[in-house]
Amino acid sequence: MARTIVFIHGAWVTPTCWERMLPWFEARGYRCIAPAWPGKDRSVGAIRADPSPLRGLGVGEIVDHYEKVVRSLDEPEAPILIGHS
Repeated sequence: MARTIVFIHGAWVTPTCWERMLPWFEARGYRCIAPAWPGKDRSVGAIRADPSPLRGLGVGEIVDHYEKVVRSLDEPEAPILIGHS
């Protein structure tokens, strides 16, 4: 069984939306990662101040990004994916 969970945030949030959930899963033995979308690896304030890194970002780019994240994991099993919005 997969022991890694990849948490994927939605359009109107950042990976910080998972902060309260990760410890619950980690306490049960899961390795948890919550990588940001391209351009959302900054604070909300920074994103609001300069949203230009998100310009042109579409579903294809987001899926490609998470495919790279998943393929980079050093595990024999595919991870569990949990998404929001």
